[in-house]
Amino acid sequence: MLKEISDLTQTSDDLKRRWFSDETLDMYVWYDNSDEISEFQISYNKQSDEEVLTWNKKSGLSNHGVDSGSTDPKKMKSSPIMTDESRHNIQLVRKLFINSGKKLEHDLYEFVLSRLKTDA
Repeated sequence: MLKEISDLTQTSDDLKRRWFSDETLDMYVWYDNSDEISEFQISYNKQSDEEVLTWNKKSGLSNHGVDSGSTDPKKMKSSPIMTDESRHNIQLVRKLFINSGKKLEHDLYEFVLSRLKTDA
């Protein structure tokens, strides 16, 4: 079940960020000054071939792979970066979110679920 990571450092004066995590997903949610959700990202396939599904109120849904950096033990690990946009598997993300998000606050759960439409 997704649980909130409460000691998250805020990096922007304009947006408040929340982070939820479990063994299957990571989810970041950004709120604007009116406490409305302006964006969320759901990271899935965390154990292999990680991908990130992003919803933004201006541009809708997008999906990117994640390059987790060098696996060479002789080199320092670099920060993961999102790669070129790829086709999303909305049905998989929706199924994972339904299973992991059941204990989130109702409004947040319903908001995210409503954006994970299978006809998107």
